[in-house]
Order: sequence, then C-alpha cells, then structure tokens
Amino acid sequence: MTTSRTVSTGGARSDRVPQGSSAPKAAPLLGTAPRRRGPVAIVGGGISGLATAFYLGRGEQPVPVELFEASSRFGGNIRTERVDGFSFDVGPDSFLGTRPEGVGLCRELGLEEELITPKPEGRGVYLARDGRLERMPEGLSLGVPLSLGGLLDCSFLSPAGKLRAMGEPLVPRRRDGVAEESIAGFMRRRLGPEMADRLAAPLLAGVYAGDAGRLSMDAAFPQLVDLERRHGSLLRGMLRGRGWLGVLQPPKTPESPFITPREGLERLVRRLVEVLPAEALHTDTRVEAIERTATGYVLKTSAGERECSAVVLAAPPWSVAELVTRGSAEGAFHELGAELREIRWSATATVFFGLDAASVELPLDASGFIVPEGEGRILAATWITSKWSDRAPAGKALVRAFVGGARHPELVELGDEALSRLAWEELRRFMGPLGEPLWGRVYRYRRGNPQPELGHVGRLARLRAILEGLPGLFLTGSGYGGVGIPDCVRQARAAAQLLLEAPSAGAARPSSGVV
Repeated sequence: MTTSRTVSTGGARSDRVPQGSSAPKAAPLLGTAPRRRGPVAIVGGGISGLATAFYLGRGEQPVPVELFEASSRFGGNIRTERVDGFSFDVGPDSFLGTRPEGVGLCRELGLEEELITPKPEGRGVYLARDGRLERMPEGLSLGVPLSLGGLLDCSFLSPAGKLRAMGEPLVPRRRDGVAEESIAGFMRRRLGPEMADRLAAPLLAGVYAGDAGRLSMDAAFPQLVDLERRHGSLLRGMLRGRGWLGVLQPPKTPESPFITPREGLERLVRRLVEVLPAEALHTDTRVEAIERTATGYVLKTSAGERECSAVVLAAPPWSVAELVTRGSAEGAFHELGAELREIRWSATATVFFGLDAASVELPLDASGFIVPEGEGRILAATWITSKWSDRAPAGKALVRAFVGGARHPELVELGDEALSRLAWEELRRFMGPLGEPLWGRVYRYRRGNPQPELGHVGRLARLRAILEGLPGLFLTGSGYGGVGIPDCVRQARAAAQLLLEAPSAGAARPSSGVV
C-alpha cells in the first residue's frame, strides 16, 4: 500500500509561516483582560476549550483552570470512528500544515512525528458537471489561473469564460469604503460568472456548507480580500507567494498543505486530555447560568457553583446565547445574547460507505469531487482511502458523501435509510458501478457549520464593544474568526496569553485587552 508522507516540520522553523507566504489576517480576539489574575472557567470541551486550557497551563505562573463539557466526550465535531477494520473522521479530517498554530500545538503535545500528509493520488479533485466528473486542471487555485495551460484545460468553461478569468489582473481592486461583498459577488467580480459559479464560489462556500450569495467574503476569507487590497489582483498576490489560506505552496514544496495525525484527528483531542490535569476536566457537566460578581463571575453548573476571575466561552454561539441570558438581569449579557443569536448555522450530514475496491470501476485517483449547485443532491464526496493511508483493510475502499448545508437543509432530516439511499444513488450517478456497500453509517450535525454571512464583520465589532464592558469574559471558537483548527487554536492561545498576563490582586489592570 502506498503510504502517506510523514510530516517533518524541522524544529522551530515550522512555528513560522513558510518563507514566501504570509500569515492570515487574524480577527481580533473577542474578550478583555480580567480585573485580576485568578481561576479561569472554560465552557465547552471542543478543540477551542481544550487548547485554551492547555496554554493556560504553559505559562510561567499557570492559573487554576476548570473546563466544563455538557456531553459525555471531549472534542466537539472532532471524532474518529472505527468500523470493521475501517477508520474515518466523522467531522474534519485534517488541518492546514502551512499555518503555524495547528502544527505548533501538535509539536508541543509531542505529536509531530505522527503527522502525515495525503497520499500522492489523493491530491487532485474532480468537478461534477452534467452527470459526469471532470478533473480540475493543475495550475488553478480557487479558479485563479496560475498557468495558461491550466486555464486552457478547463473543459467546464467556454472560450469567453476562459478569457474573462485570464483577465483577472486587469480588474480594478475594490474601492475603499465599499461594504462587505458576498463570496459569489467577490469571485464574479474578479474572475467572471463562469469561473466563479462553476468552481471558485462552490469551493469557498463548501468550507462552510453555505450559500455563496449570503456568506461574507470579508468575514469568511479575509486573506483573499487582503490579497486584492495589497496587490490589486489575486493572481499577482498568489504568484508572489502569498497564497490563499496557505494552500498555494512556496516554491519547491509540492506536497499537500493538509496534515493529520496518523491515527485520525481525534488523536489530537485524546492527547490534550492526557496532558491536562484530570481533576480540571468535567464531562456530563452542564453550565446552567453565569452571574457577574465584584471579583469576576460565578458559574452555576449541574455539579455546583464555581467562582472564577475569568470565563472563556468556547461553546457554539447559539449555546452561549442561551447561557448568558438564562435568568440573568445583566443588561450586557442580554446584548451579548442578542448578537450571538443572529449568527446562523447550517445543518449537514455525512454518509460513509465501506466498499470492495474491486467493485469500483472508476479510478479513485483524487481526493474526491465537488458538486456545484444545480448539479446534484449531494455537496461533495471524499475518496478517503485515496486520500489517507491505513484507513481501510487491504482491497477495500472508503467513500464519504456530504449532504444538506444551506443548499438542501431538508435532506438532513431524512431517516438514516432514506439518506443513505439518496447518497448512494448520487455516488453511483457520478462514479458509475460500485457494487454493493459492505456497510453504511450516517452522522448529522444540525448546527455544525457557522455561517459568517453579510453583516458578520459588523457583528464582531459590536461583540467586541460589549465585551469591553465585561472584563474577563471571552468568546472563542469556529463561530467567530474562522472554522479551521488553526483558527481555533490561534484564538485559544491569544485568550490564554491575555489571561496569564492579567495583574495579580492589587496590581494595575491593563488598559486594553483586545488583541
């Protein structure tokens, strides 16, 4: 079996963004320093909450921490399952290794030698069009033609569409002061409607399982907006090595930018739980209310009350909105809850099938395929055994279909049998004969994908203003500054740093805690 390459991050160098690229523009942290240094409570045991607890314990003078998770397990959407010798990640299956935050956390946890990249045959992708799959040519990055040959090979574009995409460097940059643009609007303006609607917008909106016409480009992908602002063109910025989210690699590094632990992404969660003090971690513990006091906050949990100087709310925004307004007379809490309720979420389901590899006639020579709007009832499919090593027994294949999202939310509510049948029919429609599945599994996330829609940038500004009046209260997680693991880790580390720098009792409090 071809094996995935083990990642070597080369010591301290991998804490930096590779030469020739730039770190993504980060949204300011949502929270301000507490009045005094003291115990910290963390609500939510996903990657954001666990990483915050970890970094709070790494300071020269660590602060006491307690983490509360309402469910019976840690990790949130990160979950690795095993079925009949198959292994797969139910939620995210990797993260960007070109971003320093995720790789840095893995190194600090001693997981560096366990990181792998996709197999060579899993580094391409197909596009569904008119009931068939067309391989996406090399030389395209989100529809931006980095080479003339790649553009000419685009069978899904008309000659006029190719010419329009080629003219991207000639498109004027957005004027200063113009309001947010949607993903669809931004990409149509830069690349033309054909390239935008058939490739670029579906790729970007697919990260959020959202509607490209409603998602804010400025909130969801500020890196691309910044490329246009600084270079006047996406193509010019990419060719100068800035890349998009680190996906465009520096010269002479052709490997995929995505990495994951060899045992699956939940290995990261398990390792965090292993190194954190057991007495600080609480599962099956619901935080029922939060009250502000003269010295900080009091959490009312299903296991009793906890006093603390600061609270990191690492649960999803809809859950935090319910918590801060439940039985509270605090006006700022209700303002906070009102803003958080405006953050929408999309529902998705993923359906996994174990197959006999010999029954699949189509060469599985890519990571999978994307289904643009109007082309099918699924959003995309991943050929897991083409992407990652050791995910199935010899002679077997593992396929994952994505269903629902903003495009078809009603499909998530189908029963398991009906949803499996729909996903199987769509896979056969695009992939051809597949035999019969050895088994199937359905997983649903009814509120699993935050939607940074138009207006999100302004909402974050209002949240920051509200939190200035609630010192020691922080918001972290995928609902605010990016859905990727590196984004969550960045927020966690920033919050921990600010808490560790808080003054001891009697010392002066910093004038500003927004970073």
